[in-house]
Amino acid sequence: MKHEREAAGRQKGKLGANLPRLALIADRFTEPSYANAAVEAVRGGVRWVHLRDHAASPSAFASAARQLTVRLRGAAPGVRLSVNTRVDVARALGLDVHV
Repeated sequence: MKHEREAAGRQKGKLGANLPRLALIADRFTEPSYANAAVEAVRGGVRWVHLRDHAASPSAFASAARQLTVRLRGAAPGVRLSVNTRVDVARALGLDVHV
């Protein structure tokens, strides 16, 4: 009963009510080993992945984000995805963005 009240409280307009409690910052996700680790984390229960790679070129970032988005949604259709600073990529893929 207590858990139901807590969940209901989070749903009544409180900041972060719809955010998963755990987010994976997928830094350097453009590298295959890091992308694979992100997919495994989602398979293991992570429900929010934030894509970030400050060293990647714009085209490499966009291409890797497109490919990884498909893989992550295949691993967990409801996974929340966000992109760091690349508004164009976020908009093209329908993802959240952090600037």
